[in-house]
Amino acid sequence: MLRLESQRLRAFFSVKSFSVVRDARIFRPWNQGATAACTVFAFGFFALNVFYLLGFGQTRLPGLYTFRAATIGDGILLPLLAYSLLQSVDLGRLRTSWLQTAFAAGGGILGVVIGAGIEVYDLSSPTAPLDWTFPAPHRYNLPGWYHTLFLVLAAGFYGAALALALVQLREQARRDSAGAIGRLRSVGVLGALFPGLAFVCLLEEDDLTAYSHLFVIVVATMIGMGIVLGGLLIWACGTRNIRWCAFAVIGSMLPALALSGFVVPGEGVRPASIAIACIVGMAALASSFYLERRAQPRGTAHGIQDKRGRGLRLPAACLVASVTVCAAGPAYAISAQKTLTLSQVIFCLLAGLVLASCEFGTLQSLISELEQAAPGAAEHSALSQVSGGGGGI
Repeated sequence: MLRLESQRLRAFFSVKSFSVVRDARIFRPWNQGATAACTVFAFGFFALNVFYLLGFGQTRLPGLYTFRAATIGDGILLPLLAYSLLQSVDLGRLRTSWLQTAFAAGGGILGVVIGAGIEVYDLSSPTAPLDWTFPAPHRYNLPGWYHTLFLVLAAGFYGAALALALVQLREQARRDSAGAIGRLRSVGVLGALFPGLAFVCLLEEDDLTAYSHLFVIVVATMIGMGIVLGGLLIWACGTRNIRWCAFAVIGSMLPALALSGFVVPGEGVRPASIAIACIVGMAALASSFYLERRAQPRGTAHGIQDKRGRGLRLPAACLVASVTVCAAGPAYAISAQKTLTLSQVIFCLLAGLVLASCEFGTLQSLISELEQAAPGAAEHSALSQVSGGGGGI
């Protein structure tokens, strides 16, 4: 049994298993994804910091760094989402395909409508929570109007990019199913799904802090979004790939939910919660590195090689990070309660272990042994990405 498990781990971490995710475009010095990410960061998180530090807004109300979605979301998750989506599309095809142009335009319009609807609802609601950009009901100040405009335009951009990525994936699946499977079963699809799901979790925790059943609401929202995203992936890749579409969504949902556990609203930070989360996270990190180290054949490296011949092991790094977050997130969320008992500590440890195990199994099923499922897909995906065919979904 131990030998069989060791062989499975070795196959999972071998160079051959990860050939599908050799995305050379990710490591280029500059590209369209980096441009999009820097633009979102500059006009989002950086601009809000300028307003905040210059004294715009109401200082007596909750400020910028009170909100998780405005800091972790705008500063990290949204730029990462912009990078992943732009890396997964070929913008040059818009000039030659009216169908792709129509889909991108439709997705952009839908995103603008959704973003504007959210802002109109907040502006018209008499019970909307007040903050430094929303000093009184039905009234924004200058940073508030700026953030409203940014949110609406950003929603349109993400809607257009997602629609374009899906329609291009669908067209590729029709003419080259192996290449489409290679893109679906890659780390890039996690980069295109995880940031958006995590941002929604943080946004709900900011807006619904007063609700007693906040966790249930967040989980229900994630399930609903997972069903929608899974349906879109199935539409793009076909029902024959429903298994991989489900694994891609689940593999993105689990770390998104776990990340929200680190920022559950409460009465401040507890040292015991930090200690428990650090212990669980470090244990998962050490275990992942240990398994990866033992399974790695001598003289090999995962992923692609840089100019000096060193391995750029992106898939292994994503696996370790995802498992670590999944293990530590629930541990922190449960141990951050007002009263902490031994049974709660044991429960949070077991919850982190179960979530981390599910994430490891999902990524293992999604990424590894691609050659057995679709011969030649890994090599084709690697070549198409290196030649500029896009990564991610």
